[in-house]
Amino acid sequence: MTDYIKIFYVSGPPTIPLLVQTIRQNLKEKVKRFPNNDALVCIEQNYRNSYSEFYNQTTTFVKSPEIYN
Repeated sequence: MTDYIKIFYVSGPPTIPLLVQTIRQNLKEKVKRFPNNDALVCIEQNYRNSYSEFYNQTTTFVKSPEIYN
């Protein structure tokens, strides 16, 4: 038995329920609620994106044909 399984049996199932959403659904909800709030910040690279910017960049990436070749 792995350590993870041992810990699970000792502590039981989590008390916080899992989201019943995909990552994309959750991100779209955050864009609607907090479009201008920071979603991703990397201080070392001087990179900052709001939820709407992050969503637009990720959906543009997924739709680009280069990733399928």
